[in-house]
Amino acid sequence: MQEVDRQLVNQVWEGLLESERLNRYYGRMAERFGRRHLWAMWSIALLSSGAVGTLLASLQSWVPLTLAALTAALALWASYNDYSRKGALAAAIAGQCMDLVQEWERLWRRGLYSEDTPARVDELAQKINRITAPALHAHGFVDDKLNKRCSREANEHWQVALTN
Repeated sequence: MQEVDRQLVNQVWEGLLESERLNRYYGRMAERFGRRHLWAMWSIALLSSGAVGTLLASLQSWVPLTLAALTAALALWASYNDYSRKGALAAAIAGQCMDLVQEWERLWRRGLYSEDTPARVDELAQKINRITAPALHAHGFVDDKLNKRCSREANEHWQVALTN
């Protein structure tokens, strides 16, 4: 059996961990954005219903105006943040990262001795950058605490998965 370049082994290992981390991170961001979108839509529906009801009940009161203003502000906030679009983007990135995890794992398990492995490593590393680029241009995708947790979980997962 031929000798494997340690640097190449490290690159494949790091690529596997990075893809796993990104899969977890963007999957959780998709869940977060989905929850925020649902919360905003329910809040807008409840507040607007309350505003209409109180407006009809008492046109002279400050309550309908307050509810109407609050509803308008919440609708603008939800529109500005566009959590449904961000959630869809994060879910798509997570799915693509899962595909990358599988490609890196295949390299780890079967491809370390192949002559084309260095080229494949470069290709997969570039693919990671292309997949995550849209999130870098969108607001709201940075959570260092979540990132660290996902990194730790990815490392723990693959330490166990590849030693069994």
